[in-house]
Amino acid sequence: MYEQSNEKSILLDEAVRQYTICNACRHCEGFCAVWDVISLRTIIKEKDVKYFAYLCHDCRDCYYACPYSIPHEFSLNIPKINSKIRLDINKEMSIPKFLGKIYDKLNIITVSISILSFIFMITIIGLLRGINLLISPQPSFYTVIPSIYIQIGGIILGLYALTVLIYQGIVYWYEIGGDTINLLNLKSHVITLYQELSHKWFKGGGVGCDYPSYSGSYLRLFFHSLLVSGFILDFLSTVIAAFYEKILHIMPPYPFESPVVILGILGGLLLLLSSIGLLTLKRVSNKSLIDENMVQIDNWLIYLLALISISGFLLLIFRDTPFMGILLILHLSITIPLFLLAPYSKFSHFIYRYFATLKYNQEKTYFLKNRR
Repeated sequence: MYEQSNEKSILLDEAVRQYTICNACRHCEGFCAVWDVISLRTIIKEKDVKYFAYLCHDCRDCYYACPYSIPHEFSLNIPKINSKIRLDINKEMSIPKFLGKIYDKLNIITVSISILSFIFMITIIGLLRGINLLISPQPSFYTVIPSIYIQIGGIILGLYALTVLIYQGIVYWYEIGGDTINLLNLKSHVITLYQELSHKWFKGGGVGCDYPSYSGSYLRLFFHSLLVSGFILDFLSTVIAAFYEKILHIMPPYPFESPVVILGILGGLLLLLSSIGLLTLKRVSNKSLIDENMVQIDNWLIYLLALISISGFLLLIFRDTPFMGILLILHLSITIPLFLLAPYSKFSHFIYRYFATLKYNQEKTYFLKNRR
């Protein structure tokens, strides 16, 4: 415990050192939100570097513009120190805190949950309804697993993930110096939500991010936008399917030309394409600008989304064949870890980044108002 505390202290001290030099230099003013608010401080504190770490959207322009990066004796590497701080925040904000250890064995835990989920569902269905149900053509997914179980399971997992994520985000909000009054500022939330959905801070100050290399590029913006769009389309597909079933009493399976299937296909394609694109960018990016542990955590989410998309397409293609039952269970077994581990994985980054951006918008508004 002492060693972990000491390592954390050393990490925060190093981050404060680097940002203090940056605050004196200010060569990177205007690059992104971090450099807007760093100039509002005369002294950099530990809560500030925790704030900056998630306000940073990892564009990396500052590193290539920095006159004090390696081999200079100051050895500044803001992107890497931010990634280390982000991992530390993820573990520290975990509720309960001991679950922060999941980050260290995320891949093993994910595979274990998937395998156990698969075995559990196969066993229950086999015992209660007969194994033949899984190896013969069925008219609907709900013939294999009744809709009530899928819906209750989905609602519980979704509410659990969302509740824990929001709670962790609020804890982070207070950790970086936020207060209750500003937390409830509706206007700031609207502005922040728009900025995050529009990927305002993925543009490198208007010249593109120096990612994956030192030249400005909008590729990361493009693929990340595809990923978010894929999530939105798949969510809409699920909502429309629920409307069909509960309000219109139209039961699945739905034809390929229905909005449910069309939106699901488009969402799955966007998730798959964005996953391939982001993995490709990560593979050729500068590895010295990110903590190696964060690389694995980043890849976890991308690979998992790709596998969910692929299994979903296989389920759609073979839904009228004897393979449908097994493919349904496989798809659900891969999806369960995404929600179960959402608060303790890369998936949590959006909530911390959201609250950091919320604080930025309020600081900027306060500064402009009081400068007049």
